[in-house]
Amino acid sequence: MIEPSKLLNGIIRPACTSLSHFLGIPLINTPSAHALLLRIAAVESSLRFRRQHHDGPGTSWWQIEPLTAASLMARAWDDPVWSNWAEVFDPERTGPIAKRHNGEQSELARTRILVRLAFDPIFACQLARAKLWFAPEPLPPPEDVDGQARYWKRWYNTPLGKGTVEAFKQARAELLASVEKANGWWSG
Repeated sequence: MIEPSKLLNGIIRPACTSLSHFLGIPLINTPSAHALLLRIAAVESSLRFRRQHHDGPGTSWWQIEPLTAASLMARAWDDPVWSNWAEVFDPERTGPIAKRHNGEQSELARTRILVRLAFDPIFACQLARAKLWFAPEPLPPPEDVDGQARYWKRWYNTPLGKGTVEAFKQARAELLASVEKANGWWSG
């Protein structure tokens, strides 16, 4: 298990900071984003599993599925602001290939994304942040745990996902109390 403070300070904050600087978008790097990314990692992987249980497709602490990653990368390639980031992390355009094509080339593209998610936590965190950025609603503040739980369920886990708001809040309570108290996010 990764310590929550190490995930927050060693992966999440640097990933958001570098992404924000690279894109020139200060709102990428906020306490709301940091808190939500940490909480998502807690509920999605228990801060333990970088591969989904029972051979599921989710990878990284944020349990990003390869097809979701491919879709996000394709969207980034199509966005004038995000395309430079996509070029750095996906120079072979595996996202658009994986999303738009079938067959061997698509399978190779998905495999490349899966490997990147598994072994590059900064990329995985930035991809999770991209997923939250592209959602049509602003992030709730870190003190609004219920709001962040509902946001995660609607825009990250999706209404079809197996996760629940209750599981989100339980994972937070069990795994994140000390780091949230240290950051002023804890409300009990």
